[in-house]
Amino acid sequence: MFRSFAGLWLLVFVPLFLLLYPFKYNPIHIFNETIEKKRYVHLYSGTFSLIEQQLSHIPQTKWQNQISILATHFGYALSLKSIDTLTLSENQKEALSRHDIVFINAEPEFLLKRIPHSQMVVSLDVDLTQEEDISRATSGAIFLLQQAFIKTPQAQWTKLIQQLTPRFNFNLRLVPAQSIQFSSKELRQWSEQRGIWRFNTEQQLVLYIRLPNKNTILVAESLPYSSISPTTVFILILIFVLFISVSMFFWIYPLWRALARFSHVATKFGTGQLSLRAPIPHISIVAKLSVVFNQMAQRIEDSVKGQRTLTNAIAHDFRQPLYRMKFAFEMLNDTSLSDHEHSRYRQSIENNMQELDHLIHQTLQLSRYSSNNEHIRFSEHPLDRFLRKECDQVSLEYPSLSVSLTVSPEMQSRLIRFDPTAMRRAVNNLISNACRYAQTTIEIKLYAVHKSSDLRIEVCDDGPGIPPKQHQTIFEPFRQLEDEQRDQHSGHGLGLAIVAQIARWHGGSAYATEAATGGARFVIQLPVQQKNCQDPS
Repeated sequence: MFRSFAGLWLLVFVPLFLLLYPFKYNPIHIFNETIEKKRYVHLYSGTFSLIEQQLSHIPQTKWQNQISILATHFGYALSLKSIDTLTLSENQKEALSRHDIVFINAEPEFLLKRIPHSQMVVSLDVDLTQEEDISRATSGAIFLLQQAFIKTPQAQWTKLIQQLTPRFNFNLRLVPAQSIQFSSKELRQWSEQRGIWRFNTEQQLVLYIRLPNKNTILVAESLPYSSISPTTVFILILIFVLFISVSMFFWIYPLWRALARFSHVATKFGTGQLSLRAPIPHISIVAKLSVVFNQMAQRIEDSVKGQRTLTNAIAHDFRQPLYRMKFAFEMLNDTSLSDHEHSRYRQSIENNMQELDHLIHQTLQLSRYSSNNEHIRFSEHPLDRFLRKECDQVSLEYPSLSVSLTVSPEMQSRLIRFDPTAMRRAVNNLISNACRYAQTTIEIKLYAVHKSSDLRIEVCDDGPGIPPKQHQTIFEPFRQLEDEQRDQHSGHGLGLAIVAQIARWHGGSAYATEAATGGARFVIQLPVQQKNCQDPS
């Protein structure tokens, strides 16, 4: 289970981490860069064209001055740079050589456009730099703080600090100017601006604000620059991963347990314990699989039991004619027998051989129709004409019996899809069985079942009939009437089993009831798609 859980965990979180981690081939990064580049190039292509037009009318030595003048009218930074001072990829250099606008996805984002016939490029920021962002965010607060200290006598500055600190929610303190060490860049900013800023070791913003007294500096500490700290982000990601991991575990554990139980049952079933079934709860994701397995297991168990029963019955039916033949052969060795007795025993041997041949033939037919339907050959035929031929043949063989066929109007001259060879055997078996027990009459009917797409073939006789308790068992192999008594004249109980199998082969069923004439009524019911058939006559 843990290997499956680990595999699923990696399958979920590795792509997620790849999407979140900021590396060169991050698909989100590539997508954003493509979209942003398309937008900015479309937006600023005209601007770059006008800048090039202005620079084309002046000497290159004055380009820098002209760009500085233009920069005062732009909301973002505009500058002139040499290609050699830029760190660019080969694709970006090639794009600049084609005079395309190049989008640089950095902090801040900016555009580059090479000036024709030169090694200079115009750089236009399309996003605020960190300095610009902080300057804009803090300029108003710095101005108001300076105004507050200008209006307050220096002797009361300490008291003012105590009043302002709770309102600003960050530390305010006064420090001597000489205690702060500024870099040369910071000194230039200090002389030009009201204040400067730095980041402390905790990546929090620290402002240094000029006051009327040049010997004192107002320091504002611990200003959060970002609303979310790296620690907070890490904790949130950890909670998210933990929550998803726990959810995945509670999802995969029942699945693993069901599959383990299913595997155990399948293993035991393979060793011959055919009565075992997979007890999987209905709410399980593999519930449908267990239902299919249990149905398959039931069919296999029924098939094996049926094969065992069939094997025992075949062995029993083979034993009787073999014993009779053995006895007849032993008697033929007796020299004291008369010619008449010799002839009688030879006839007995021949009769038993014919019985064995019939039994073998019937068994092979049952096996053929019980196997997969690879031998099935469906085609469309008018079933009423098919039955009429069979009735005519039976009438010739049994002239003493009255054989009639009744076809309902909706079934006359209708094309029905079935296997002719299999259907002929099924109908012959039913009619032969009726001929064996009928006294005077056999009725055959073909009609459509109302309110369904089925049809029925009925074979009724006026014989002794079948007890109701044997209506179902009569279709099992080697099952006969009169408490399964068999003899050489009554068959082997395979004919009706073949009929039932052929009906199932066609997606239907076979059953027996009591006929109106008092005898047996055998029915084959089949699902059918009917088509019109024109009578060629």
